[in-house]
Amino acid sequence: MAVGPQTTTSDLRSLPSELQKELKRIESDFTLDTAMLKRITERFGEELREGLEKSNQNLAMEVTWVLGYPTGKEVGSFLVIDLGGTNLRICWITLKTNAEPTEMEQKRYSLPAAIKTSTSGELWNLISDSIGDFIKEFNLHDGSPEPSEIPWKRGNYPVQLVSVINDTTGAMIASAYVDPETIVGGIFGTGCNAAYMENVGSIPKLKTTLPDDTMIAINCEYGAFDNSHQVLPRTKYDIEICRESVRPDEQAFEKMSAGLYLGEIFRLVMLDLHEQGLAFKGQNAFEKLNQAFKLDTEFLSGLEHDTDEQIVARYEKSLGLKATRDELIVSRRVAESIATRGARLCVTGIAAIIKKKGITKGHVAADGSVAIKHPGFRRRWTQAMAEVLDWPSNRTEDPITMTSAEDGSGIGAAVISAMTIRRKNEGQTEGIQFEGSTK
Repeated sequence: MAVGPQTTTSDLRSLPSELQKELKRIESDFTLDTAMLKRITERFGEELREGLEKSNQNLAMEVTWVLGYPTGKEVGSFLVIDLGGTNLRICWITLKTNAEPTEMEQKRYSLPAAIKTSTSGELWNLISDSIGDFIKEFNLHDGSPEPSEIPWKRGNYPVQLVSVINDTTGAMIASAYVDPETIVGGIFGTGCNAAYMENVGSIPKLKTTLPDDTMIAINCEYGAFDNSHQVLPRTKYDIEICRESVRPDEQAFEKMSAGLYLGEIFRLVMLDLHEQGLAFKGQNAFEKLNQAFKLDTEFLSGLEHDTDEQIVARYEKSLGLKATRDELIVSRRVAESIATRGARLCVTGIAAIIKKKGITKGHVAADGSVAIKHPGFRRRWTQAMAEVLDWPSNRTEDPITMTSAEDGSGIGAAVISAMTIRRKNEGQTEGIQFEGSTK
């Protein structure tokens, strides 16, 4: 049997006429041509500016108080706490300048399911207990700061709070620490977001005595782009996801492009085909396909790149359904359409930042499961970037390239803390908000 990516014109013509017609409609609905990408990018630029001008806009454009890029000479040892959806990671990170390898000791602590519906106090107690365990296990008492109790801890540990960061900002700074060509940090995973450096003078909502040409990191929080539904061409499946989500009509852009939703979009398409009598006939598939978030982005990626036998096994394992040859062909094409649209959408926010800043060359430091694990993401992202920025077809290299981000929530936090401490020690605090310092 054929490998997934090699679906042929002959394969498509072998489908029943009604299924061919519906597949053509689906592919059309998920297609974003160059003109549409440029319109979305233009509107993205407008929302970037709106978010810098005043608060409570679609894009929060959070001012992080991370001033400038790292020099690469930041040093020191830092305790980093990385709170995720399933694990709490604690790291002891030692920076020795970017000329030497960063040292890291780390340990993961599982988050009990009950903690997600418990009180904030219970969560902070868990974090506090984990910090105490980590300090003891790695013998970090010697040479550490004097004990300084932090309000949300129930322990009194030798830990002083320096910064609280967003992983997107961290990814940009961690990458810039070792790669001075870094221009933007992007997260393309469960969610989507970007961070970049902006001039203080271009942020009207910011009240500070810092000089206008001071560079400060902005956490865009742009998953909420186009919440007012002015430009994004949403399909009926996107609209249904928005309607049924815990935050209806919010995070519109994220729900069309982020990893959390790609598998769900695919599920809704296949459920629609089943309800029309075009897929999984006679298998009681409605009950199996009618389970929200039953399929994830890994499933979607496998449909594009696995063999027929592997895809059949995926369907049986995930849904208990037996996929026919026609259903394999359709599944591949639908998966490709959804993933391609997602990658092309992920370009628009980055391209808007690049156009706003007049950047002509550099590296976009990307992190996140979709960017790292989906085999087709980078190729599709690069092609869309070329279309939006009008790169010549005969170019010998791409001016803007995607690189793999360093550990933003770990190394990035350490580098930002080192930058913050250096400024404090040098007395460079005028106009800087240090409390709750970084987002």
